[in-house]
Amino acid sequence: MAKNGVIFILCLFIGSFLRYYKISTNVPLIADQGWFYLSAINSLTTGTFPLTGITSSVVWLHQGSLFTYLLIPALSIASYHPASGAVLTAGLGVIGILLVYWIGRIWLGRKAGLIAAVLYSFSPLAVIHARTAYHTAPIPIFFSLFLLLVYKKRWFLAFLFLGFLYQLELASVVLWPVVGYYIFSNKSKPRLLDYGAMVIAILPLLASGWIQGTGVFVWSIYHLVFHSNTTVSMGSLYTLLISRFIFPQLPDIAIRLMILTAIVFALHRFRKIFLWFFFLSLALIINRTPSEAYFHLIEVPLIIILANMFSRFPRKLLYILILIYCVSNSYFLISRQYLLGKGGYGPSLESRIKLAKKILSLSNTLQPEIVMSGPGNKYESYDDPYLYLIWWLSRDISPSGKHSGFLINEPDQTIRVLE
Repeated sequence: MAKNGVIFILCLFIGSFLRYYKISTNVPLIADQGWFYLSAINSLTTGTFPLTGITSSVVWLHQGSLFTYLLIPALSIASYHPASGAVLTAGLGVIGILLVYWIGRIWLGRKAGLIAAVLYSFSPLAVIHARTAYHTAPIPIFFSLFLLLVYKKRWFLAFLFLGFLYQLELASVVLWPVVGYYIFSNKSKPRLLDYGAMVIAILPLLASGWIQGTGVFVWSIYHLVFHSNTTVSMGSLYTLLISRFIFPQLPDIAIRLMILTAIVFALHRFRKIFLWFFFLSLALIINRTPSEAYFHLIEVPLIIILANMFSRFPRKLLYILILIYCVSNSYFLISRQYLLGKGGYGPSLESRIKLAKKILSLSNTLQPEIVMSGPGNKYESYDDPYLYLIWWLSRDISPSGKHSGFLINEPDQTIRVLE
């Protein structure tokens, strides 16, 4: 008992360290993050709160505004520092370690709960996602709370968090059939008021109009019938994500065998809790829209089925594997700068701040025209991170140059004066 407590506290401490290490400099600030930052600042300066968030992959559908609401206090408390959003999501990630432990313990026993906490603490992708201030980052934490509330049959709060999940990611609609099956199979009888909690949670989306409120169902049916024209291999993408989530050093074939083995162990003593993994994974495959954002929905169920498998291993072998896992993944994260830079999650926040300062030193206006060069420059939000950083820096630094237009080469982090 005492040994388990020490292991848990140690993994919680190191897991927190990995999520907060160099968080003021070595975190991403991608285009869509910039959109949310500007949305939060607009709310703070105008006093008006948005009903919707950024557009989804279906441009006429928007994500919910919940993440903007979460960013507002984080930014205001930290004097609008651009790392404050990452501090918020990293803190939620630490809470996620506790929640994953509790889910594993309740469903599978103390040993499996501890293994789940260790796996999640040192998961490279879980750490990277926790350090990325984006609307999908809170999904594992909100999903964990939702699962615990379902287990306790606290239906009002469970439906409230189901609505919050829908605000964070429209694709979480795939949870609804599983919830229906779970209620039916357990012969539960949520009250009408309980269902109303979900309406309350998504009220901003409903208030924005009928297209936003019902469009996801229209799109889902259309997409299911006509499929996707993507050229990205679904198998390759999700194998890569699972590899980064568990153990990036393993070859793809080993990762696939590990997941297959975990599924076999789960089916051997099938429980309804494993439906959360099987159904969501099937939905991702059928959806045929490859996206890392959707992977957040299976992070917690994936950890649970892996913990279920590893809990059957002999104790000595398990200790050796966990030690290798923790040391190797920690080294991977820190030595590779959390996969920042080319081929990863883009330039670091530190690099972007330096570039924004340089623009201010050459600019004669607080609102210079910025043209972006590089992959993704066709998206409307591509320059939003720099617009936010220039706004933030201009509170202390005045423009001191002669120019008003700049071209930013994003991959190389260089600028060229346009006018």
